[in-house]
Amino acid sequence: VGEGDTQAFYVTLSTPDIRYTWGEEVGKVFSSNDDMEILEGSGVANYPLGRSFFAPRVWNGALHYHVHTTSTPTMVPSGSPSTMLPTVTPSVIPTLSYVPTMAPLVTTEVDFPFTVMHSVDLDISDMIEISDSSVTTTLEKLFDEEGNKLHALVNDHNLTLVSTLSIVLAADPNESCQAEEPNICSTIKCTATLTHNATSTTETVRETMLLYAPELLEALDFPYKSYEGAKPAATTMLFSMPVDNVVEMGQDSSQFFEETVHQMLNSDFQGSGSSVKISSVTVNSQEVKKNEDGTASSDSDGDASSRHLSSMDTMGYLDVQATITGEYMPPPDVELGNVVKESLDTNADSFVETLNDNPFFEFKLTGKPIITEVKKETRTHEELMSAEQKVEAKKPESNFYTSAPFLGGVIFGTLILGVGIGTTVIVIGRHRRRQQEKRQSVLACDFSDW
Repeated sequence: VGEGDTQAFYVTLSTPDIRYTWGEEVGKVFSSNDDMEILEGSGVANYPLGRSFFAPRVWNGALHYHVHTTSTPTMVPSGSPSTMLPTVTPSVIPTLSYVPTMAPLVTTEVDFPFTVMHSVDLDISDMIEISDSSVTTTLEKLFDEEGNKLHALVNDHNLTLVSTLSIVLAADPNESCQAEEPNICSTIKCTATLTHNATSTTETVRETMLLYAPELLEALDFPYKSYEGAKPAATTMLFSMPVDNVVEMGQDSSQFFEETVHQMLNSDFQGSGSSVKISSVTVNSQEVKKNEDGTASSDSDGDASSRHLSSMDTMGYLDVQATITGEYMPPPDVELGNVVKESLDTNADSFVETLNDNPFFEFKLTGKPIITEVKKETRTHEELMSAEQKVEAKKPESNFYTSAPFLGGVIFGTLILGVGIGTTVIVIGRHRRRQQEKRQSVLACDFSDW
């Protein structure tokens, strides 16, 4: 591959053992060094190479390469070899490495925006320190507390908090925050940077972190506070699919089913401008339902369009229960089951075509699936604590915060001060110590940095 060239590679196996993780954008630089850049690419749904793809994806693997340099050859070859005879005795003991290869780490960032009321005399650096300190302390406590989902990620996937970094975005950002002098309202965004093993996805870590936004909100020491960020949501859906061969999906087909639903929903939501983003689709159970007399029948329960799709007789139905998780940005509040059903019903033809296009599927769909919500799952603690906790505002004295020793014993990192028209932005890193370990993956390589 020459300097400045971009080369794509297609890597495949005859078994479903290729592993990859979700990406952010095809063509985005995922990892780089002085020799090359590794870009995000696409996953291939069919073996050996079909028409269905999942994007963006990052293949998990190692790329071994050699850099060839151009050198001027000598005009006259050497007169004699360096040794007359080759080595005839091999080494008795092979060279062994006693240092295991470290598992690649994934870096995930999660934003927590809050609207808070505070004294006009409160220094912005103190405000940021309150945010960083509260979020860090609360997360570290949750990481150590057995029985919650974050602690499970710590144990199972090496979840580690690298840093918290808060910025003040704007003054008077939210009409619901009614401040009277000497108080004002501001929006603070605290970004938590985490690392974890590639055995857990960024979507899973992000979803779990958002689940604990109410605890982070409660820890903030302000007389009024509200959470203004994304909310997690989940639902369990039942797919009743008319099929020509009533058998359960195997592992490979189940994964293909999950990724088809995942990609189709996100593509539809993104295209319609919805704030809903699906994080995961997981098949929980399958149940076969053959026709009572064991014979084939037409899909008489479906509509005319569904019957028109049928090119084979229906031997029965395969009922698949799948949990779908995601997030959205209110307002308004979103019933995930409703929007999932609406999207899949609207794109039913494409859904059937994509599944039937997989030659390794155990069956063919003979019509459109009947999709219903089995149960709505609570993901946001809203039955126990409102995710938008509106604490009754008190009227603090003008020196309420300035008298508190916020800066005692605190060592600040980098301070960046920028002043714009009508907005002041200050960034303070509390204990930033990014450890960006390169994940070795390859889908496309850009050698422009040679």
